[in-house]
Amino acid sequence: MLRGMLNKRMLDRTARLLELCEFACPEPGGITIQPKVHSLGLRDMLDMIAALDERAMANLKYLAFDFSQVEEFTGPWGVHFALLINLSKRLNCRVLATSLHGQPAKVARLFRQSEDIRALCFSLDDDGAPQVAALAFRGD
Repeated sequence: MLRGMLNKRMLDRTARLLELCEFACPEPGGITIQPKVHSLGLRDMLDMIAALDERAMANLKYLAFDFSQVEEFTGPWGVHFALLINLSKRLNCRVLATSLHGQPAKVARLFRQSEDIRALCFSLDDDGAPQVAALAFRGD
């Protein structure tokens, strides 16, 4: 009975993930994740990230999030990019945020232009300068 409940839960999570986004491997060492929703919530972002098996990502060169279908981030919108920065550090690979437009593009510009916001998300080196995270923004 317990095994059946666990399998159903796994199938439900997988079905939700497939409704939420598409995964692609356009070239060796790269993965693209494209959310298929217009409004991307924090729970959605966490579910996509949780689906990534760190052991399988060991030789990953980059991980691209294609936000072409996303019109807005809901919830605490700044946390979306903080999660990507954290993911980049955890996987030790470049994480790209591509095809940004609308409100997500404005959030990205805010991250790039505000020293205060970057300081909240980046660790500081011994001299107190922000360390560069491997998060890049394209197409905004």
